[in-house]
Amino acid sequence: MLRFARSVALLSLALVAGCQKNDQAPVQPEKLATSSASSDAAAPPSASASVAATSSAPGPLIPYAAGQGPAPTGDIPSPDGAEPLPSPDAAPSGKTAAAAPPQGAKAVPTVAKTPVGKVTLVKAGAEPRTELRFVPKVGQIDALSMTMKVGMGVSVGTKKMPPGNVPPMLMKLSLKVGEVRPNGDIRYDFMLNDTEVNAKGIDPKIAKALDKGLGALVGLGGYAIASSTGITREVKVNPPKGASPQMQQIMQGMEQAMNQILMPLPDEPVGKGAQWTFTNTVRQNGVLITQVSTFDLVGVKPGKIKLDVKLEQKAKPQTIVAPNGARVKLVGLSAAGTGKSILRLAHISPQRSSLAISTQTKMTLPDKRMMAIDTNMSIDMSGK
Repeated sequence: MLRFARSVALLSLALVAGCQKNDQAPVQPEKLATSSASSDAAAPPSASASVAATSSAPGPLIPYAAGQGPAPTGDIPSPDGAEPLPSPDAAPSGKTAAAAPPQGAKAVPTVAKTPVGKVTLVKAGAEPRTELRFVPKVGQIDALSMTMKVGMGVSVGTKKMPPGNVPPMLMKLSLKVGEVRPNGDIRYDFMLNDTEVNAKGIDPKIAKALDKGLGALVGLGGYAIASSTGITREVKVNPPKGASPQMQQIMQGMEQAMNQILMPLPDEPVGKGAQWTFTNTVRQNGVLITQVSTFDLVGVKPGKIKLDVKLEQKAKPQTIVAPNGARVKLVGLSAAGTGKSILRLAHISPQRSSLAISTQTKMTLPDKRMMAIDTNMSIDMSGK
């Protein structure tokens, strides 16, 4: 869910910035990338205004990762089989559809196949031990609610910008099991059905803009195929009717989200006290990020397990290409998070799940100034 959450959160920051009155002009990352070091003397814009100028590039690599980064180096295969899928016949009722794509714009692509990570058992835990497998029934429908909070801080050179924050947001999805194959693989459909913004204590104009912007995502859905051990093999995402090309980043975020709905389980039998890791490499806006998740089995009941989760992400120094073609050097990216999850093995969605993650990104601009971005996010999910 992390990538999808970041995508939606940064879109929301952009919407907030668009509603706020600010005498300072929003920062333009294309200009910032090639500006002289003397611009340190200028008054710093807000972090949310920075995101407003770059809402097409969600993720921690803001504002320079714009989907134009260096080609993969063999760590991740390029998605194949990607193709545009037909839009729903009608826009969802009660929500505003996304703006229609400009004339001549290409259809928004979808990601069809996903890279597979590696599960490693660290310790098997106490007896009795059993194989953990997801075993939902065909036709079963889960309702998944996700509440998200996010804050961001940005500094350029010696200037620290005011933090940008997003009001708590609620997203409601449905997951329907369409097929369980003889080898245990599960095919399920997913759909974002509704969104809601906690407007308490915020400007009504901002609340209205957020509700309208998030409402445009309603109808985003598709299908996924995962193994009975929670490894996602394939994902396809359908855009909402009239989706603009800018929806591509959100769609890619949902593709990543579906990779994380089912948590990976070990092949071997395990008991309470077991521990395993899942290592994979993701390509986010052209940047290669290695992710290691550690799972501790702290509770076992019939058909239900309780996990403590730790997450680490790292990216080695590499070059990012800005929207104007300027090359920016990523000095480093690191993220760390902790969470808890209660999984129901007869369901796709968790009973409850929470994750809090902090991300620190540093990069060197063409004028040799350092840009630092700190992001804090919390995601809480519950399934029925």
